[in-house]
Order: sequence, then C-alpha cells, then structure tokens
Amino acid sequence: MYQICRLAEDKYPLKIKDLSGEGISQYYKYLKKVVGIDLDKLNPEWKTILTYNKLRNHLVHLPTNTLYKNEDNKIKIETFRAIQFLDITETEMQIELRFWTNVFCLASAL
Repeated sequence: MYQICRLAEDKYPLKIKDLSGEGISQYYKYLKKVVGIDLDKLNPEWKTILTYNKLRNHLVHLPTNTLYKNEDNKIKIETFRAIQFLDITETEMQIELRFWTNVFCLASAL
C-alpha cells in the first residue's frame, strides 16, 4: 500500500504525511480520500487485515508471544482471540500465543 501511495503522491498535491494516522490505516485513508479509490467493498477483508496488523505490531514492537492479563492488554487479547490459526493458552496471570505452524506457515515470517 505504501508503494502505491508513494506513486500517487506524484499526481496529487496532498501527501501521505498530511493525513492523520500511521501505517496501513494512513495509506488506506490516502487511497480512499485523496486518490478516490472506492475501498468500501474491502470492509470485511480490511477488518481482518487490521486484526493481523495489530498482531504484527505486537510481535515486532514487543517481540514476545506472552501477554499479561491486565487492563492495558484487554482489548489486544480480545482482538487476538478472533485470529484464525492462533491458539491462546491462558493461565491466571497471562496468555500465550501459538501459531498452528502446520496450517499457517507464515507464522515464522511474522
């Protein structure tokens, strides 16, 4: 998405950095509002992409597969519960995320 937005910036006066947000949400907004691409048909898929993006961000910025069960992680844990092929093991204090690697081979690339 970033590369497509960068190509579009040559043709539009408004730049990516001029819009609020960051990452794929900012690129989505740029393509929809500035370039004028109708992305409404992608809504179900976009919701899934955002869910996986939250998992990606967690693994990249806090490289651990364990989350403590606290108020700060409550929404994140509920979001991760919706991910297919992600197994969540719970204890009283934390959860551990595990990928079904025999089904979801991309887990090691995350």
